[in-house]
Amino acid sequence: MMGKMKIEIRKPQHMMPKEPMSRDQSVAVTAGDKPQGVPFFFNFLLLVSYVLCGVAIWFAMRIFLER
Repeated sequence: MMGKMKIEIRKPQHMMPKEPMSRDQSVAVTAGDKPQGVPFFFNFLLLVSYVLCGVAIWFAMRIFLER
């Protein structure tokens, strides 16, 4: 028969905070932390993908409705 084994679960050392943060440090937001928005290129890429999806749906519906 096997005896009961004690299993100890600990966080890895790299996950443990080295020094506890004070409440002021954890809540403070500086100007560098604020998001700057999405660059123009990604907005343009999103718009182009929407247009291409619309064209593909229109093309598929046109073929489907002609049958």
